[in-house]
Amino acid sequence: MLAVLVVAVLLAGCGSGRSRVVGTWKGQPSNASEGKGLVGAMQGMASALIGESTLEFNEEGKFKQALSIGSETGTYTVSGNEVRLTPDGGQGKSMTLVLDGDTLRVKKEFASDPDIVFVRQSNAQP
Repeated sequence: MLAVLVVAVLLAGCGSGRSRVVGTWKGQPSNASEGKGLVGAMQGMASALIGESTLEFNEEGKFKQALSIGSETGTYTVSGNEVRLTPDGGQGKSMTLVLDGDTLRVKKEFASDPDIVFVRQSNAQP
């Protein structure tokens, strides 16, 4: 009985995976001047779009990303320090972000991919 109580207390202290990301996150422009030519141009464009974006997570496992050119909704899952975004309706590509405290960073597929970072703005349920 005591062992069950100890485990329950330890798990309660960890918080659920979703509760660690619930709230509003603001995109941060990256230092996109590293690339040259087409790569540099693409990094600059991505940085400009992300700098104006917000990402909201709710307790029900849904997200909304608002960009200057539109918005996208979908579902998310949390596994360890990774957050997986899956757009609604099979539109678009799934994306994985890495959670580090109050920072979410898009997991890069290629070294030339721009750094895409979101910083926590609030812990409130959107």
